[in-house]
Formats: sequence, structure tokens, C-alpha cells
Amino acid sequence: MRVLVTGGAGRLGSWVGRELRDHGDEVVSVDRQLPSVREPGIHHRQVEMADLGQIIGAATGCDALIHLAAIPAPYSHPDEVVFLNRLGRFRDRTVTRRALFIDVVLIGRPVPIGIVLAA
Repeated sequence: MRVLVTGGAGRLGSWVGRELRDHGDEVVSVDRQLPSVREPGIHHRQVEMADLGQIIGAATGCDALIHLAAIPAPYSHPDEVVFLNRLGRFRDRTVTRRALFIDVVLIGRPVPIGIVLAA
């Protein structure tokens, strides 16, 4: 299976990519920055996660999407956090419809800034 992993250069994304590769899947890893060390057997692509066209282009030919892209330090860039961490889920549904993925996994926090306030 060919799997697109967003946030593939991050800690979790790079681990997921290696696991998928080691279990026989073909991995397309996309992130804002290319990893400092490229994993053999993983196709790394630099993609601006806010650009729907770039994501759709990277998704061409993929059978599944694992969405891990997010801003890890939520207070560093609040405007980007809301856009990427929250609206990213809407964008991934759009990519899914256009690319006709069979399987989708969305992983993230329930709120865009990474904290949950109890009532």
C-alpha cells in the first residue's frame, strides 16, 4: 500500500514512516522541511501544508493518508496553529475526497492550541 504521511519529518511522523516501510508499505513523507537525515526507502517531499494543491499533488497515487502534521509548540505561532492544527482536518477531508483514499487516519489534539480546558 502507498501511504501519505503528513508531518513525516517530525518525531512521530518519522517513526510512523519507518514502521510502515519496515512492514512493506511504500511511504510518501511530506513536511514543511525535509528531514536532516533521509530514511532510505521513504519518498520525502517538501510541501507547504497550507497549500492544498501541493498536498493533492503529493497524494497522487496514494492509497491511504495518515495526518500527523501540526505545530508542536502551540504558543509560538498562534495564527499558524489555528490554521494548520484545526483547519488541517477540513483540508485533509478535501484531499481525501479528491484523491479518493480508502483509508484515513487523523491524529491530533481535540483543540487547536494543544490544551484541553476542563469545565
